[in-house]
Amino acid sequence: METKLAYCSARDQQVHVAWTAAPVHIGQANLPDAPLPVCLDYGDHCTGAYCAMLGLPHLLLGVRLSRSGLRDEGWATTPATCPVCGALADLRVLDATHLVCPLCGGTSEFVAVRFDDTDYAAIAGTA
Repeated sequence: METKLAYCSARDQQVHVAWTAAPVHIGQANLPDAPLPVCLDYGDHCTGAYCAMLGLPHLLLGVRLSRSGLRDEGWATTPATCPVCGALADLRVLDATHLVCPLCGGTSEFVAVRFDDTDYAAIAGTA
């Protein structure tokens, strides 16, 4: 997959952007007709509801990156049962209320509850 550098005004620096592979067959309902951008530098430094560079929802870019498999390290995780596939996994934390399962790619919402300096995650349901 080809990556390019692009300027991100929110970070005031260059970031790495890749594009997903285009579908083999055109017109499949569950696939886009063109490659989609994936910011490889997505993380805590991303602020606001929308990406300053791509104009897409912040959460969408996190889900795309997590599902793409282009970056497996650097994710905060929480062990939990995925409400989508039912597997016990270290779910990737995208933001303060959303998780992605690395096994099935399913998204879910959660609420973090703090007890005696230990964080627990309670899954609220699928997103």
